Amino acid sequence: MSGKIAGTVSRRASLATLALLGTGIAATAIGGPVLAQDATPAGTAAVPEDFKVVLHAGQEQNWPYVLSNLKNLTEEWPNAQIRVVVDGSAVYT
Repeated sequence: MSGKIAGTVSRRASLATLALLGTGIAATAIGGPVLAQDATPAGTAAVPEDFKVVLHAGQEQNWPYVLSNLKNLTEEWPNAQIRVVVDGSAVYT
């Protein structure tokens, strides 16, 4: 037996698919190539009026991620209610 279970995808086939995706070409279900730039982009989900986000900094090394997320969220959704919770060693930073 080749180590492949019927109905599953082999590791080699998966790696070949990833290699194609890395070059900007994806194989469709019917076998024809589709360029990545021709694919329909996923839409941004509608955000409700009462959109709320809580960001947590529990350690000193979390601050860069919290500040980056805070910047991105306020740019993308200026009406969102955002709270930052700080505890642990992050309090001293």
